[in-house]
Amino acid sequence: MHGKIDRKLFIFVGTVKPAYLQGKARLGTLKIRFVMLKL
Repeated sequence: MHGKIDRKLFIFVGTVKPAYLQGKARLGTLKIRFVMLKL
């Protein structure tokens, strides 16, 4: 039982975290582009 929950959590973190980090990186590049356009 405990192992099953652990595995689900691991899969959840494995799929959500990279997507979250990718989104963060994308936001960062957009911010940089916006600042560059302002300059």
